[in-house]
Amino acid sequence: MNPIIMVSNFSGNVGKTTLTKNLLLPNLPNAKVFAVEDVNAGYTQGEAVQLSAAQTQEILEQVIESSFSNPVIVDVGASNVSNFFAALSTYDNMQEFITKVVVPSEPSEKVQTDTISTLHYLIESLGFAPEKISVVLNKVNPKTEQAVFGKMLEEAALLGVFSAGTIPENNTFQAASLQGKSIQELASMNPQEIRQKSMEDAKKGGDPKQGINLMLAVASAKNLKANLDRIFSNLNIDVLGVD
Repeated sequence: MNPIIMVSNFSGNVGKTTLTKNLLLPNLPNAKVFAVEDVNAGYTQGEAVQLSAAQTQEILEQVIESSFSNPVIVDVGASNVSNFFAALSTYDNMQEFITKVVVPSEPSEKVQTDTISTLHYLIESLGFAPEKISVVLNKVNPKTEQAVFGKMLEEAALLGVFSAGTIPENNTFQAASLQGKSIQELASMNPQEIRQKSMEDAKKGGDPKQGINLMLAVASAKNLKANLDRIFSNLNIDVLGVD
């Protein structure tokens, strides 16, 4: 069976959809995305199957059937996560069908508190083995990482859950979004070609700033993509699935 990955946290605005699009999708060819949310502006039409927690039976049916032929990502929005988790708890050993749970976290105290609550619920109420769960730290300032996240990571470690990596605070995701591209798409561009075109535009009297900004965004995206690839490797997801 192909892997089924769930991305979730009791807190909202922690980067679940951003990580789905830029961490998981590029490394899970032909993956199908299910957004468990009433409204999720992070996906355009056709990018995800959108269902609410009230449709949990239908979600599980579609997720399991889709996994027969494709990897599956279930992006659980904060407005639906409590109801979705409660519905999952009514099924016996449903956690056995889910390959990995990615729990994004970020610096605010509330989010970190919610992150620990999420881990407790996954392990104690839904029966997930700790090794199936990984935290990904988002919006991290490297200079204050230990001071900000240290206590939360210690509590997670006591539960047997560890961080798969950190994503530094940056504006590259926003730059990619403004370009209408994923980080992978932006990183695949050639900054030298963009620089050359900017020089040509400048010689013709044009404004080279747009090209220069794109060149810098591409260079930043290349660095970010390398980091995201390392994080995905640390998640230890068998892309081919388990027969």
